[in-house]
Formats: sequence, C-alpha cells, structure tokens
Amino acid sequence: MARRHGDDPRFAEAQEQSSRVGRLLSGGGLRPWLGVAEAR
Repeated sequence: MARRHGDDPRFAEAQEQSSRVGRLLSGGGLRPWLGVAEAR
C-alpha cells in the first residue's frame, strides 16, 4: 500500500488515524464494538 499510495496525503492521514485509534484501544480509551445490520 505504501509503495502505491505513500505520496497521497490521504494515505498519511489514514495511517495517522489508524495509529491514534490503536493507541486509544490499547490504553483503554476506546472499547471495540461490532454492530450488524440486516436489510429486509
């Protein structure tokens, strides 16, 4: 991914957000939650 998209500022922002969420999860600041929706 980095080879193809490393120059794109959106990729850098996504990487930063991913790191931020990872730190919050590991520090207990966020709890994982899974929601499921079904179309009728």
